[in-house]
Amino acid sequence: MSVNKSKLAQKAGLGRQTLYDLIDPKKEFNPELSTITALFQIIAA
Repeated sequence: MSVNKSKLAQKAGLGRQTLYDLIDPKKEFNPELSTITALFQIIAA
């Protein structure tokens, strides 16, 4: 499924760069639980 990452970040209340940091396998990124929770709530809706 294809999703507009900017719209997904906006709906989740996250910054666009945060979303890109999450999905970039080359970056070492340790998000807070609230970040993951916000993202999963939008995906599950």
